[in-house]
Amino acid sequence: MAAANDLDSALASFRSALEISPRAAGAELEMAKVYLKMNRAKEALPLAEAAVVKSPLAGEAHLVLARANLMLGDGNRASQAIRN
Repeated sequence: MAAANDLDSALASFRSALEISPRAAGAELEMAKVYLKMNRAKEALPLAEAAVVKSPLAGEAHLVLARANLMLGDGNRASQAIRN
């Protein structure tokens, strides 16, 4: 239960950071990673997509996007995320 609370707390912190600096990709990427740890790929996907749009050269953002797509069963989009 403590781990779930820690992840919920992390999400709240990243939401606050996103409100303060909506153009920065970091908070969205970190939120996507937390959602993936929670096995909530549907919530992670749009955040990872936004992080890639904001920072197209950030390899980690592409990997997180690929992982979200894989968790949702879309191997083609996962491959595409890594190639881009």
